[in-house]
Amino acid sequence: MSCDIYNIDCLEIDPKVIKDCKLLYIDPPYGPKNIDSYFGVGETIDEYISWLGERLRHLTKEMTDFNVVVHVDTKCCHYVRVEMDKIFGFKNFKNEIAWCYSGPSVCKSHFPRKHDIIYWYGVGKNTFNVQRIPYKSLSNAKGSSWGGISEAKRKEMLNRGKMVEDFWTDIPALVRNEKEKRGYKTQKPKKLLDRIVHGMSNEGDLVVDPMVGSGTTMVSALDLGRNFIGCDTSAEAIKVCNDFAAII
Repeated sequence: MSCDIYNIDCLEIDPKVIKDCKLLYIDPPYGPKNIDSYFGVGETIDEYISWLGERLRHLTKEMTDFNVVVHVDTKCCHYVRVEMDKIFGFKNFKNEIAWCYSGPSVCKSHFPRKHDIIYWYGVGKNTFNVQRIPYKSLSNAKGSSWGGISEAKRKEMLNRGKMVEDFWTDIPALVRNEKEKRGYKTQKPKKLLDRIVHGMSNEGDLVVDPMVGSGTTMVSALDLGRNFIGCDTSAEAIKVCNDFAAII
């Protein structure tokens, strides 16, 4: 498998180099500077959306049959979705996935905000591979979806598992002492990227992450037999990304 990482802004990528990309995954800043204290872009929502939209249009200029996935939190996600509708077409919207996790909170003014939003658009002949996870239970209660099924059928369904739905509660966020944690502020768990890469690309495909951060997408892509191209404007991110590949 091939892997190329560049310390550049993704606007510097020649769209023809990534025209065969089958999965474009982006974990961008989550808003302007007053909203995203880590990597915020621009002073207003409009500036942020313009910045993100320009990059989405540039990167996909030469692509034909592909998936694009953008991972944000709940503060500006609705603006991101409207912009993605404009760029990729409302008809190509596939899912708004809620990645739900838990953890300590000192919030006193609202419910703790413990989910991110993952937008998926599929353009042309895009890939989708069904994935299954275990059922929590198959109820015997009358009137339930599973009431009246035979024990043999129940065992068959338990062994097969259920299709992954659009709310993901089985992948926890990273904590400080986990082996894969690399000290990068916005690092996502490899299990999360494994699900996205496996579900929206095939072996031998090209996966592109233009804001590669800690390199989790790269590691998932290579582990699952995909080719990878990534970039980031941060020299720190490139170093963390390259180091990350050696320990997973």
